[in-house]
Amino acid sequence: TWNSINRCLNRKAISEFEMKILFQMSAADSASLIESGKASDLGMNRALFYNEPTGAIEVFRPFAQPAAEWFR
Repeated sequence: TWNSINRCLNRKAISEFEMKILFQMSAADSASLIESGKASDLGMNRALFYNEPTGAIEVFRPFAQPAAEWFR
């Protein structure tokens, strides 16, 4: 949540991160982080990638890295 992030980092430090990944959260928290409430529209198993320099927002499915056996 925005409150959790705000406890660890101040607003200036948060703005230093040009690329952010957000999972589903309230529209207010999303707007505080990326100036858009789009993270509130995410469903289960979806995340949002935000690239601040370009303003690009991309929704994707985050997955865990496959086991080492899978790579062999």
